[in-house]
Amino acid sequence: MRGKQIWEWVQRIAAVLVIGAALCGLLALALNGPELAQGGDYSSACYRTDGGDTWVCGSGGEMRIDAGGTLNVAGSADFSVITATELMGDVTGDLTGNVTGDLTGNVTGTVTGDLTGNVTGDVTGDLTGNVTGDVTGDLTGNVTGNVTGNVTGDILGSNGTTIHDNVIVTGTLDAAGEINYGSNDLYPIGAVSDGAQAAWGSTTITGTLNVVHGLSTLGAGFCTLGQAPSANGAYCAVVISGSTMTINVYKGDYDLATVGTKIHWYAIGLP
Repeated sequence: MRGKQIWEWVQRIAAVLVIGAALCGLLALALNGPELAQGGDYSSACYRTDGGDTWVCGSGGEMRIDAGGTLNVAGSADFSVITATELMGDVTGDLTGNVTGDLTGNVTGTVTGDLTGNVTGDVTGDLTGNVTGDVTGDLTGNVTGNVTGNVTGDILGSNGTTIHDNVIVTGTLDAAGEINYGSNDLYPIGAVSDGAQAAWGSTTITGTLNVVHGLSTLGAGFCTLGQAPSANGAYCAVVISGSTMTINVYKGDYDLATVGTKIHWYAIGLP
């Protein structure tokens, strides 16, 4: 009977030792992290290589930073492909690919791809692609794409940029080359009001004629002889009433001409 009791105590002590060893192993794993893979025996998808200076996540592995966590890189970080919901900070180099979200920071290099969001910062280089959003900053380079939104800053070195919206210039607009206006080059500089257009033509007038100009409201009209003055066609005058532009051709005695005279005319007004 006594031997049986001794044996039961031995079994109890052995069980306690086994449980204690297991707890110690779990505690060591929690405190020290994953063990170093030795001799190429990598049983986990994420592990540290021999020497412990490199973390490796193979197929099926993931290094995750949950909400509230931060990844701080004091050195350099190399990415073959990066997918980000928001990229904040400066990019030194080329940004190749599509960005869906806001790009906040300066880009020193060429941006190749579509940007769906706002760009806040300077882009030193070419912007190749479409930007759906506002650009707040300077663009030093060529813009080869469409910008749907406002550009708050300077566009330096743009070549062939097409703007499909209103452009508000609060400073001075300097054009080193030609400026073409409208589908038919009808917008004159220094017109009577915003959006004014110009129309012109030549016609032969006998006495009086209402010219067809295509403008809804006239601001000014001009005429001149298209031939040498004569007794039956000495000068012309313009009378404007609303959208009607009437040209009268007079003899030297102030009577209306009775012979056709070639007249050049010019009208400025709103479409």
